[in-house]
Amino acid sequence: MRRSKSKAWLEVITDAASIAEARRLALAKTDSRVRRLMEKPEEFRHENIDPIVKGNASVLVPAWRALASSAREPFERRLVAAKFLCDRRDDGGLAFLIDTIRVDQEPERREALSVLYHATCRDAAWLRGYVQQLGPELLSLLKRFNDDLIPMAARMCKDLNVPGAVEKALELWRMPLGAWARRAVLEQLVPREAKTAERLGPIEATLRPDNLPEFVLSEALQCAAAYLDSPDPEAVRRCLEVIERRFPWTSRELTADGTGASSQWNPVIVEAGKRGGRAAVPLLEKFLRSQLNVGYRANALNALAHVLGAEVLPYADESMGEARLAPAVAEALSLAFRRTMS
Repeated sequence: MRRSKSKAWLEVITDAASIAEARRLALAKTDSRVRRLMEKPEEFRHENIDPIVKGNASVLVPAWRALASSAREPFERRLVAAKFLCDRRDDGGLAFLIDTIRVDQEPERREALSVLYHATCRDAAWLRGYVQQLGPELLSLLKRFNDDLIPMAARMCKDLNVPGAVEKALELWRMPLGAWARRAVLEQLVPREAKTAERLGPIEATLRPDNLPEFVLSEALQCAAAYLDSPDPEAVRRCLEVIERRFPWTSRELTADGTGASSQWNPVIVEAGKRGGRAAVPLLEKFLRSQLNVGYRANALNALAHVLGAEVLPYADESMGEARLAPAVAEALSLAFRRTMS
């Protein structure tokens, strides 16, 4: 066997027998992993299996189909096999996943829905071809006491264009729901024209008690912000009023010196500007001039710039004295300039 005399960290082998033996050992190792992936895919649930699947799909995919369809196999094994099939846009696991959703049993139903949810987020066009089978099961999940499943089901109904989803959402809107589930229904399925003052009651009722848990308060305020694109001026007015009254203006978390903007509270500001337009200017102005930390106030200035265009200049001018707002001021001026030139 001849070996090069190159640097110690690199060894070049040219002997044919050594190369053949190395190939044999590598193939044996790969074959072992392929067999394990065929028989026990759950062991690879959190691994990147693409390198193994490449070149072995002709044996792996049929094996996963057999696992997903076999009631004798453990649930987790069937679930992971179905997930791997969905990742490759193969419908061999869909019947198992849909049947699991149909059975009123936790946590299996939630896990099956989660697989389909991620498949929808990745490639909704593929799953739209199966909406006739999947749609009725998703609609059946839009009901009371299903708060943990409603956000996934609502997003899937929207992305898959499930017939009857809007009507089901409006029916569900009248029922008692957790704030998280209510926001999902509102943002995903309730059309703008359905956001009437008459339907504002559940949001106002959720926000009425004092000392709400922060999560509930945040979700309910985001519901109010999502209502600001309503064509009903009375609904918009009441939503702006309830946001101003219930926002935690003096919370230490929001007023502490810093530049961060929590995903729990910042969407209220961002959505107010995006959906409320000029009607939201007084509220955005209050955010900008508040004692909230610079992260929230910078986003309020940005929202004002998007709403007002060149008319944001007075707000930018009054913010110039604060060095940490300088990037937001520059961005606001840039946006105002672009709109002036357009």
